[in-house]
Amino acid sequence: MEFARLAHTFEELEGTSSRLALIELLTQLFRAIERPEEVQQVCYLVQGRVAPFYVALEMGMAETSVTRSLAQAYHTTPEQMETALTESTAQIHVVDREAQARSVTLDARIDVELSSVTDRANARYRLAIDHLRRIVEELQHQQRELDLGAS
Repeated sequence: MEFARLAHTFEELEGTSSRLALIELLTQLFRAIERPEEVQQVCYLVQGRVAPFYVALEMGMAETSVTRSLAQAYHTTPEQMETALTESTAQIHVVDREAQARSVTLDARIDVELSSVTDRANARYRLAIDHLRRIVEELQHQQRELDLGAS
């Protein structure tokens, strides 16, 4: 399946509130899938995922631990860091809404296979998580060294 077809269907789904229309759009999408192995990938993407729930594509750290580590790294309190993160997230949502308002429907001539898109998304997601994990571990290590030096 071409990724442009999938993206177009997702755009139609977002603009539809009728349950029957949603079912019809999804039915058409699944009927358009030519290769059986793509059914699974489309199912994950429809759910907003790139892999099944049991695949550990998460950082493996609690949100409070990350917030606490970032707060220590930036010499602030966890509460102030939480506020900053909340404000940043709100700003990201505003930018996303503005981008969607200006977005142009994907050109149907784009010939990208769905499997290559999901493979690249998985790889980039894992690289980003690994990078973030290393940063947090380094910050925690530096904080431990500072704590030992202060003792």
